[in-house]
Amino acid sequence: MNIFAYLCREARKITDNSLKEPMDFEELSKTRNERLRSFLEMLGLEAYSMKTDERPPVEAKETGTIERNGYKIEKLFFESLPKLYVTGN
Repeated sequence: MNIFAYLCREARKITDNSLKEPMDFEELSKTRNERLRSFLEMLGLEAYSMKTDERPPVEAKETGTIERNGYKIEKLFFESLPKLYVTGN
């Protein structure tokens, strides 16, 4: 089996198992937590699924500065979640 056939087979499984009818608000509310957990797992982010009040404070660290005539650029990074780094300037 080649990769195209494999992906087609997997897509067919997903389609066959998808919802036939949209859920109403009550049904969606009952399955929300499980769907969110599953979604985060699919993205590889389940380790980061913590409540806002459980997150440590964000502390930016400056790694350098570029000074120009009339402005400067500060290079920095911060940890938006544990072990998940974001760069900026």
